[in-house]
Amino acid sequence: MAEGEDNRVLHATQELVTLGLAEPILIGRPSVIEMRIQKLGLHIQAGRDFEVVNNENDPRF
Repeated sequence: MAEGEDNRVLHATQELVTLGLAEPILIGRPSVIEMRIQKLGLHIQAGRDFEVVNNENDPRF
C-alpha cells in the first residue's frame, strides 16, 4: 500500500493481518513505520506480518 507511514494505512494493515485477508506490502521508511506502529500500540511486525519497500533506496522508485 502506498503511504505506508500513514496511521490509517497502519490500522488497515492491522485489520487485514488480524482477519487473515492479505499479506500487505507497505511503501515507506522502515524506521518511521516501526515507530508509528509502536506509538499506535498495534501488534503487527514488518517481516512477519507485512513487507516494507523503502522508497528512499529502492531502484524502482
